Amino acid sequence: MRDLPRYAAYRFITSFCFGGFFNYLIVNLIKLHYGALRPHFFDICKPDWSKIDCSKYVTEFNCTRTSEKDIYYMESWRSFPSSHSGVSVFGMMLVIFYVQERYINRYRYQNLIYPTIQALCVYWAAYASITRVRDHKHHPHDVIAGGLIALIMVYCS
Repeated sequence: MRDLPRYAAYRFITSFCFGGFFNYLIVNLIKLHYGALRPHFFDICKPDWSKIDCSKYVTEFNCTRTSEKDIYYMESWRSFPSSHSGVSVFGMMLVIFYVQERYINRYRYQNLIYPTIQALCVYWAAYASITRVRDHKHHPHDVIAGGLIALIMVYCS
């Protein structure tokens, strides 16, 4: 006979590792392929606006700021979808489902501890996602897309 709490913890950890890895992989592959600019891109790049023809769609420009590291410059091209919101939503939703399955559905506890833990998980995922928009690291649609990808991965794992 299996030790049920140990088996549930093992299943939770394997789901978290498997789903978290593929969530991170999918989000970063989309980032590399899509290459959307972050909201603070022009602050990092500082393009020479006198050499840019703004009457048409701008595809070529030269950045004048050279003090930033190349890695930080390349990261300013990778906005869509948000990895931070994807990872936070994935982790917190997995904890919510674990608490639901392990404690609420099985033992039918009639206290507020477990729903409070679940609510705090939702608030943390929302806070982590909203701060990415507030700090001008992502657009709102980047955060929503990262969260949706995470929800699909939680459903699959």
